[in-house]
Amino acid sequence: MILETELHDAAYPGTSDQFNNLLIETLIDSFPGRNIDRLICVPKDAVGYAKVIQKTQGAQLIPEYVILKALMNIRRRKEFPKGLAPERRRLLQTRLNQLNCSISAEFFRELCSDCLADMYKQQTIDEVLCHPNEATALCDFVRRKGKCDYYTNELILSTLLNIRKAAGKI
Repeated sequence: MILETELHDAAYPGTSDQFNNLLIETLIDSFPGRNIDRLICVPKDAVGYAKVIQKTQGAQLIPEYVILKALMNIRRRKEFPKGLAPERRRLLQTRLNQLNCSISAEFFRELCSDCLADMYKQQTIDEVLCHPNEATALCDFVRRKGKCDYYTNELILSTLLNIRKAAGKI
């Protein structure tokens, strides 16, 4: 995706830099204390964020996936705002134990990875996260396959994101 092209197609009047600044300012103002990963790993919040952006003058026609992909790409920039950096990871096993879940962290990672591969063979977790309905469907599939209703969307999606970061892929 070339952001300039997507913005032009949606009749956005500003530049890609102005749009990126809008994304950062909106995250800070409308979702205080949240970083990009924490927002994007909760599909309901990602949709709400995209709707806030779409209410901005000139941004009404920008598709949700363009907004979320641009937001995720901000993480890769050298001038990434320090306050929006991902927080230190909590140990997955600790998080599972807090849910009274008796499976190992490794088993949970494999479950999440297998479900992603089963549902979206040709997509990365980054691509799925740009489509909150698909991300929610993936989480529902993980819960069904793992026979556990208390896995949160955030736990599932952040686990997949962390696997991708650790391996450089997924």
